[in-house]
Amino acid sequence: MDLNRLAALICFPSFFKRSKNINTKIEKDILTSVSENVEFDFSLPTTPQEIKQRKKRYGVCLNCGYPLSDKSWCQSCEGQKLQQRFNNWSSGNQFVDNFIQSSQLKPLNQNAYLSWIPYDDLIQVRYMANGGFSAVYSALWDHFETGQVVDVVLKRLHNGRTSDPEFLREQIAMFIYAASRKSSVIRCYGMTLHPTEGYMLVMERGEEGDLRSYLRENHSALLWSDKVHMIRDIAKSLEVLHSREFVHGDLHTGNILKKLPKDSSSSTINRLRKFIRKGSPNYRERECILDLSLCYNNNNLEIEELYGVMPYVAPEVFNTGYYTKASDVYSFGLVMWEIAVGQTPFNDYNFDENLVSDICKDVRPPIDRRSIPQFYADLIRRCWDPEPSNRPSARIIREIIDGWVLSTTNPKAKLENESKEIKTELKKCNTISKKRYQNYIRQSKMTDIASNTLTNTTEVFTSQNLSPYITVDEKSLSSTMKNSSSISSNSYQHYY
Repeated sequence: MDLNRLAALICFPSFFKRSKNINTKIEKDILTSVSENVEFDFSLPTTPQEIKQRKKRYGVCLNCGYPLSDKSWCQSCEGQKLQQRFNNWSSGNQFVDNFIQSSQLKPLNQNAYLSWIPYDDLIQVRYMANGGFSAVYSALWDHFETGQVVDVVLKRLHNGRTSDPEFLREQIAMFIYAASRKSSVIRCYGMTLHPTEGYMLVMERGEEGDLRSYLRENHSALLWSDKVHMIRDIAKSLEVLHSREFVHGDLHTGNILKKLPKDSSSSTINRLRKFIRKGSPNYRERECILDLSLCYNNNNLEIEELYGVMPYVAPEVFNTGYYTKASDVYSFGLVMWEIAVGQTPFNDYNFDENLVSDICKDVRPPIDRRSIPQFYADLIRRCWDPEPSNRPSARIIREIIDGWVLSTTNPKAKLENESKEIKTELKKCNTISKKRYQNYIRQSKMTDIASNTLTNTTEVFTSQNLSPYITVDEKSLSSTMKNSSSISSNSYQHYY
């Protein structure tokens, strides 16, 4: 399958049709160049039910009278405005131009399209990290249309070569999830061209950095109700990825961004004190998955290089060379554990063949029943079960955690006996957490001690080449491919 057709099939799955209903010449020209022999139906909702739903939820456009597709956003009118600007910009590459323009034809909301961002609009560009075949930079985007200066992250993929399938798929993934704002997935603003590094993605940046850093500084102040909300957000993101047949392949706390709510205080301590006085959970920030993995065709099983952070990699990956949805769930279990205890997993190991050997021998981080609620510990164990087929799906995980959240946030809800037990256990654990937090506050007043419970100093938790540790077991490979509906991974390269 050629790259253009692949772009069409993945980028607009909900709109894809073999039809002749292309409304304008400009749309037809763009779609023809983006995907040979494939046409899209970007038509607005036509059934009475669709129109009624949009009117009820968003109202109607004062310009054209058609139902809005999002708050203050008319899919038709805004798309026309974007099309009128097509001649005002160019990336210098016709394929990139066509790809960006195709996303702007009739976007569903203000986040559901890519933009071309001139490199001159980016200031204070600084190198951050390197992983696999990509480099990551921080920058400020001087957004002249809104007058805002936006914190962004720049990702260079595969030396900026737009001909690479991995590069294209990353664009597509970012576009899809930028359109799904409710999924807590990081937004991709668009693309830019670095003078020497080539084409780059311009992506949203979390205000408080990654979750690992946040836990290092704030874990002692978190209530258990906060931790439950935290993993619920991550589970929702993972469910969206898997529902679109994507495999993350590098899920760990360094790839989850922390975002503050708009009304948050800049001081973490003051904010936590305020919430504790009110007796409310002190965590309401949204978690955003930073690294969306690359989506590979199921028929492409050639293995080249595999990247990941070793403590979070499922045992079967070392025996098959493939990431799957089930291996994502395993990684999620390690993230749950890290959020629970405030330590990075396997922090007393070097990241070498000894750790790989123990992971494959079903060695897991210890679970202290005195400090971790039983229902929480049970889900962790299910997620890192040695048999991939025994692990719950992301959807089931999200449903389970939704039940936990319901038992803590809706006092009027009629709860089953199990939910009542969860509520009681969480309340008990929250009381313990509050006492520990108050002790932390008293200590912080007397001494200048930073809360730092993430104590791993032997290794840097960055993505590394795992290929030297892969020993393909034909039996494990057959079992994995049989029991998993996931996408196989070929030549994964990740960024943190």
